[in-house]
Amino acid sequence: MSDLIDGLVLLKDNRNLSQKEFLQAKQVCKTILSIIDSRDEYIKSNKLDREFCMPSALWSYLNEQCPIDKRPFLKLFNLVAKVDYDVINRLKLIVGPFFTGYSLSHLCIISESLFLTSWLFISDSKLSECLANPDDWCFRWMQTASAVPLQYIYNPPRFLGEIGWNVRGVAVNHDTYYFQEALNLFYESGIFDFLSDRVADAGIVRILEIGGGYGALASAIKTIIPNSEYWICDLPESLLMSSLWLTLTRADNDHQFIKGSHYGFTYLPNYMIHSLEGKFDLVINRLSLSEMSEHQIRTYAQIIRTLIGEGIFFEQNCDNRNIGGHNIYGHRAELIIEEYFPCRQVIKNSVPDLLMMRGGNPNIWSNQPVNLCKGKTYSRLFGGRYKTIHLVKDQGDYNIVQVDDSYVACLKELGHIDLGSEGVGQRDLPPYFYIGSSINDVISKVKKLNNKKNMLPI
Repeated sequence: MSDLIDGLVLLKDNRNLSQKEFLQAKQVCKTILSIIDSRDEYIKSNKLDREFCMPSALWSYLNEQCPIDKRPFLKLFNLVAKVDYDVINRLKLIVGPFFTGYSLSHLCIISESLFLTSWLFISDSKLSECLANPDDWCFRWMQTASAVPLQYIYNPPRFLGEIGWNVRGVAVNHDTYYFQEALNLFYESGIFDFLSDRVADAGIVRILEIGGGYGALASAIKTIIPNSEYWICDLPESLLMSSLWLTLTRADNDHQFIKGSHYGFTYLPNYMIHSLEGKFDLVINRLSLSEMSEHQIRTYAQIIRTLIGEGIFFEQNCDNRNIGGHNIYGHRAELIIEEYFPCRQVIKNSVPDLLMMRGGNPNIWSNQPVNLCKGKTYSRLFGGRYKTIHLVKDQGDYNIVQVDDSYVACLKELGHIDLGSEGVGQRDLPPYFYIGSSINDVISKVKKLNNKKNMLPI
């Protein structure tokens, strides 16, 4: 496994922010501050629901017992909004922990004390010590990335403070795994095929992400589905982070606030979501609905139900019922959301040994049954419909299947194949893991995985 890792990605490997880009960052901050300044008047003049529109929980201004300079999320906003060059130049390293829950500079799940210190700058020498041995998230990424074709692997830019292990040219760390998990779910469930089919029909798709974090998932999806109109709707205080990071890292796209960008990114403050017109092919929420109040979750569910029409809503949230009360609402969002959508598809994680997904339980919600063509991975992999499929060997937890001239290992628990049948026929197989030109080649890879000594991308 160590031969896959070609050194470290440190701060010195990141290019520095140019002066032109720094001026762009200043303009983004100026726009966000203007949006915040006009929020109260907009809510009042449009007679909007203030309980829904205003920041709550981790972003709330209303906790009078705790001064703003002691509230980590608002402290983060104030820090970034000052537009200090050194802060913007290390934006990813600073803001990442607030959205993924993991501090790359400390290599640990974020805690209350680290929230207030996670943006302290750290030297490459200390990072080298910290990154001396690859952590579990690096191994998880290797295993997860092995389950999808190359074009679906997220490769974060070495810019704005990206650090980690260099694995085949990818800067790998907890956050790289966190976003790869989502891309795998989109791929395996058929969402990317669903979007590609709609692009083929209409030339473009519309995607809305509610709570965009610092923008990494949006960037990854836009790379895979370039013919997309991508909207991010968020609290302005949080929208600052995604609009900054995306404006600076995705200069190849158009960026607009409030007014839609046809093929680029549009940043919409949450309190203006009622102004959206038209339907969206896909709405996404990952890890933020469960931090909201029940009233906010219900309001969003009603809005999303209308916005998707014949589209789909991908939702992945942790069960927060155990941690409510400490600047966060304790909800299992899916239990509320299910009241608003008649159709639900639960996505199973097809990567062995990763039973607990970092982002929580993933669901696809819709207003009517939607065929996401879950077997298209095989059609794409083998260049169209395969001619013959035969089960050739029972190998522990896997079935070894012949697909024309290739051999594939499929995890049994993710799909049943009748051992008594010689020919399976032209059917969709469960998610594959390893491919080889011979049975022995595939069995060798499966044995390595079962021994947990080698989790290599194929």
